[in-house]
Amino acid sequence: MANYALIFGNFSFPRLELRGSAIATALTNVLMFALMLTYVLRYCRFKRFNLMIRF
Repeated sequence: MANYALIFGNFSFPRLELRGSAIATALTNVLMFALMLTYVLRYCRFKRFNLMIRF
């Protein structure tokens, strides 16, 4: 959906073509990372690994 909006300029977004594709892909990857990190930190099964202890 973000690619469709930013590449072609739909939904009143500016037409950015290749740059829009890069922005949409980066935003999607950051969102997926944040959601996965939230899931791993909250789910009891993964809490024993202390993943963010030395961050």
